[in-house]
Amino acid sequence: MTNQLKHHFLRLSGINRIIYIDIGTYEIHISILRKKRFFEVIETKVIPADTNAEDLKNTIEKMVVLSGRRKTGVIVSVHNYMVHTVSIPIEESDIDEWLWENTPELFPYKGSENDYSVIFQECARDEDAKYYYVVISRKKDIDYIESLISDTKCVYSAIIPMELTVLTLNSLDIDRNILFIRINKYEVRYAFMDVTKKVIKGELLIPASDSNTSHELFNDILTDILDHIKTEYGNNLNSDIQIIIDNNSSISIGEHGIDRLFKEKSSLHGIQSFDIIINTRSVAISLAEFVYKHYDRIVDLQSETYARVVRRKMEEKIVLRGVLFTAFVMLALLAATEIIEKYYRHHMEANRQEFVEINSTRELIASIEAENLLLRRNLSAVQDVKYYRMPISYVMTKIPEYLPASSWSTGILIERNEEGGLLIEINGVASGQNDIADILQRMESDSLIHTTNLVFANAIPQRELSRTYNINRSSYIRYYMTAKYHAY
Repeated sequence: MTNQLKHHFLRLSGINRIIYIDIGTYEIHISILRKKRFFEVIETKVIPADTNAEDLKNTIEKMVVLSGRRKTGVIVSVHNYMVHTVSIPIEESDIDEWLWENTPELFPYKGSENDYSVIFQECARDEDAKYYYVVISRKKDIDYIESLISDTKCVYSAIIPMELTVLTLNSLDIDRNILFIRINKYEVRYAFMDVTKKVIKGELLIPASDSNTSHELFNDILTDILDHIKTEYGNNLNSDIQIIIDNNSSISIGEHGIDRLFKEKSSLHGIQSFDIIINTRSVAISLAEFVYKHYDRIVDLQSETYARVVRRKMEEKIVLRGVLFTAFVMLALLAATEIIEKYYRHHMEANRQEFVEINSTRELIASIEAENLLLRRNLSAVQDVKYYRMPISYVMTKIPEYLPASSWSTGILIERNEEGGLLIEINGVASGQNDIADILQRMESDSLIHTTNLVFANAIPQRELSRTYNINRSSYIRYYMTAKYHAY
């Protein structure tokens, strides 16, 4: 399969649902994600990690049936694995043998070959070498996961190392060192990747007394993580780090918010330059979109036999869809050709006596073609009326009418709904709760608006008001609301 096909592997096979299973130490999260323009989570179940295997299998099976087997794939993320980055001479063809001969220190000691699975995936290359992730996992863990998903009969499945996949996803857009941190009430998981693709991962336990992670504890955690990373790198670590924190992490960073961490970063463990970013999207959505768009970049820990079965099923479905699509197109072309032939034959026979000269026949054909073009233009106009009834320019002129004089918008997004209506999102700033109520009342009184929803309305810190808007009183509120216009 070509790389171009790999990039569109899931789309070509018709998969638009993903069951994402995150197997943690204490809890298992199972989410159903649906793809429209982007992926969205439509249902999530949280069950204890010690749940009976048969019950867990039945839960997964029910969620797959709910999503539809033929259009659903399963992704399982694991945390218990080792990962190394190695460079292999570019002329080397037998990568597996080269790894065993030249990097024996990477693998578990002798006699355990049957207990571990080794997967390698190319991550970069230059003129002299190719760079590979070498991921080592326990076969019994992978066999257990495969037993859970084998009966789902989904067309696609993948078992992925979660932290490595998140780092790979972010490294596509960030050309710097990346540190990913995920915190819950039991443990901290982290993974670090430098610009050469070298990967370090680890975990920390959170004491039971610190179930609500405080700002001070977060600094201690970050210090311990950076200690581990600097131990691995010595003094050669580039201190320019992008720190990404999972938005599901249970972190309280104090009354001054994340700005306080930015102020204190210069004194934190001697690191000179780093940014802290709270990831605004869930890991489930990020991983589902990464697998969907970059199939060829995924490190899949499934056993080779099971992976071959999955690939074959996917390729068979793609081929079948291609054959059916081609057959449909051919039948449509044949039917259209026959209809056009009968159409012209009828008119030529009806007028054969009147049009004896070749020029007259050409004029008739030209007039028929012009009529056909006019019909297509009329059909296009009808479709425009059907699917684009309400002009976006009308909505743009209406939005200012909803906002009082003391409020303004900082961002507007307008999308057309499949039913013909419009979806709008408004971000803005209001001078107080009265303005928020006024905006909602104005929008709800508009008969063209079907539904209105206030997503949030939060007070803006005085510091931001002064710096961004040159306002010296602190009653202003940042709001975000959505509305749906009727299709007429």
